[in-house]
Amino acid sequence: DCVRHAHSCLYLAVVCVWGWVHGKDWPRLTRRLLQLGALVAVVGLLTSGTRGAIGAALFGLPFVWGHRFRVWILAGIGVLAMGAFIALQFTSARTMNDLSKVDFVRTVNPDRVNMWYLALKGFQERPLLGHGIHEYEKQHPRLEQTYGHLVPQPGGKIVGSAHAHNVLMQALCDTGILGTLAFLAWLGWWIRDACQDAPTRWGI
Repeated sequence: DCVRHAHSCLYLAVVCVWGWVHGKDWPRLTRRLLQLGALVAVVGLLTSGTRGAIGAALFGLPFVWGHRFRVWILAGIGVLAMGAFIALQFTSARTMNDLSKVDFVRTVNPDRVNMWYLALKGFQERPLLGHGIHEYEKQHPRLEQTYGHLVPQPGGKIVGSAHAHNVLMQALCDTGILGTLAFLAWLGWWIRDACQDAPTRWGI
């Protein structure tokens, strides 16, 4: 689906841009292929229309450079671009006239809200070990039939339920509290390792 396509493009873009930036001593043909791969990945990412992957690219790709000025300038531009995109969600006259009346839960794509709700319901069914890796997709029809929707769902059924569109809720549903804690511990270890010798690694 388009989400998996977008995330694959994001991974390809990161690898190709990193090789292009840091492989200055590599053969010219290799660098040209990396540039071509990055271009194809970015085009695929943009045409997918997947907001999360595009936002991750805008903010994350600058850190590939590892140079203080470039990192923070480019990441700042990415953040501003993401902010502008979010602002577009509230451009209707009614919304702009009175933001206090905005229902932020329903402003988010109702598919996503209901997927998160069903993932939590799946977690509540098996809180310790979850339903198993990649089981959310298989459990989704049953969960939707059993628990319905948290917010009104256009068309009556959720479309595109290959995953929960939220890493934490997916982990809770699939692996329960034990698996989620293990995942968070691994993530914390990775962040800790990445922060060691930060000036050399990230130029900060």
